[in-house]
Amino acid sequence: MNRNLERFCYRNERRGIPNLMKWVIIIQGASYLINVFSQGDAFWSLLMFEPSLVLHGQVWRLFGFLLIPSQNNLLFLAISFFFYYWVGSSLEQDWGRMKFTVFYLGGSLCCVLYALLCTGLYAVNLIGPIDTLFVAESLNLSLLLAFGTVFPDIQVRVYFVLPVRVKWLAVVAAGITVVQLAFPPYSLYSFFPLACVANYLVFFAADLIGLLRRTSVNRAKTVSFKHKVRQARAEKGYVHKCAVCGLTDADAPGMEFRYCSLCSGYQCYCSQHIFAHEHKKG
Repeated sequence: MNRNLERFCYRNERRGIPNLMKWVIIIQGASYLINVFSQGDAFWSLLMFEPSLVLHGQVWRLFGFLLIPSQNNLLFLAISFFFYYWVGSSLEQDWGRMKFTVFYLGGSLCCVLYALLCTGLYAVNLIGPIDTLFVAESLNLSLLLAFGTVFPDIQVRVYFVLPVRVKWLAVVAAGITVVQLAFPPYSLYSFFPLACVANYLVFFAADLIGLLRRTSVNRAKTVSFKHKVRQARAEKGYVHKCAVCGLTDADAPGMEFRYCSLCSGYQCYCSQHIFAHEHKKG
């Protein structure tokens, strides 16, 4: 995360919205209930983002779509609310409420700015109209990516049955999004998830770059180590040799060899002598 942004969040911790994810779920749940009692999704039709109607004065559509939940089915909506409340509250507890507030509202702002871009392109006849749009899925994707980055090894049960580590769940969700974007029908509105991913990268670009660098260095060290092992085996016929009895890994392939940290130099011992030898001093 950018140091200036990190410093800002730390200094303004009290200004963050406490239990933000709870309020998001309450608002989206209320939106769902109001829509259920309206005729033919009449309430959601007033919130959906449509550039033509924005240009006719219905400016609330630039942010009203954020109130529409990601699911229309009550069961799946309840599961989604339960899961993302846990995700959001866990991130808030780990980050602090201001950092989480900036992250979630930043993703929402990215969506609104992208909506403004789409409206501008529609105004100059560069894109056509839109029917419906559920941006909550994009915001949930950014939450899942953040959660998978911060808590990669936490295990969840998909639909309470299949155990999966969160990092792989995030990778699968990102992969599904990429596949959806790769195939027609193509639309500028289909790229709303990228607006939320851009917000995710603002927070985690430095961490991801550091991870790639560490992975590259570790891979190089592994390749170098394997090369040295092959070279030693080719020159001497073995890799490890006990400094006491002279036993090698070529003589006893199943023998375990270790190196003593109390001996001067790089002294190797078999499992029978690692704890029963006199330490060599320089």
